[in-house]
Amino acid sequence: MISRCIAGVFAFAFLVSSAVAAQDLTLDQILKKNEDAIGGADAISRVQTLRTTSRMVMSDGQTEMVATVSSKRPNFVRIETAVMGSNIVWAFDGTTAWMINPLAGGSEPQKMDEATIARSPMPGWKVPSAPSSASKLPATP
Repeated sequence: MISRCIAGVFAFAFLVSSAVAAQDLTLDQILKKNEDAIGGADAISRVQTLRTTSRMVMSDGQTEMVATVSSKRPNFVRIETAVMGSNIVWAFDGTTAWMINPLAGGSEPQKMDEATIARSPMPGWKVPSAPSSASKLPATP
């Protein structure tokens, strides 16, 4: 029993000293350690596609939103959001930003203008410069 208590004290002391040592790292050092842990800058640069999914509960737990962001180098992005029984899609194909928003009465892809882009999940998209045909709409990368 005493040996278990001593082991617990040593474990606690180790954790506390590790936490103190971690506080001595700068942000740049932490980021560099993370980069190295996942294979370095070269490995990161070889990643061509990335997909993340998130879930948000709003309105006192009454409304749930699930969003999936898919991106592919060099600059293709597609965001799909499921909320209130509808699927909203925002996408950028490298040239044109478009969206499908059934909550706003649309079921067909609509080219996004500058004001709509500014309110979108990705306000950094470039303003569309030329009309896009339906065949150019990006599928999920």
